[in-house]
Amino acid sequence: MKFEEAVVLTGDHAKHVDVDIHVAGGGINGQVEAARIAYCRGLVAYTGNEDLKSKYIAYDRQLLVADVRRKEAAKPNRHGKARSKVQKSYR
Repeated sequence: MKFEEAVVLTGDHAKHVDVDIHVAGGGINGQVEAARIAYCRGLVAYTGNEDLKSKYIAYDRQLLVADVRRKEAAKPNRHGKARSKVQKSYR
């Protein structure tokens, strides 16, 4: 359903192209998001239609722009957590 919203927004432009998208890695949601971005970016680049691009951005910016947030890396000597603090004892 999440991928279909991009196809529905496309309208007539979807009838003129044959799309084949391969994704690997991540979970189901991550793969759907990657497929949506690939489909929308490819269609905007192929058609060169600025109206289609503005329609995607007005509906959901995530159709053309990837979410760059990632898991924070664990720090050394912090018991495996990214933001954990070293416990101090003064007594």
